[in-house]
Amino acid sequence: KHDNIETPLPRKRSCRRIRISLDFEAGDLSFYELSEPIRHLHTFTASFTEPLHGAFYVYWDCDWVKIIS
Repeated sequence: KHDNIETPLPRKRSCRRIRISLDFEAGDLSFYELSEPIRHLHTFTASFTEPLHGAFYVYWDCDWVKIIS
């Protein structure tokens, strides 16, 4: 959600890994499904004027998130 606008990302139930890429200078925040082949899901473009903070919401009760770098 950005500026009170929610953008649902397409999701397959079998998708277990997502890559989130930030290009702060270019103003791009991109999401990819890590499957064969890697699939681009969505890119947000904005002018970032202050630090970004990640927040994640898991929709399904039995699902979980593991953050790796």
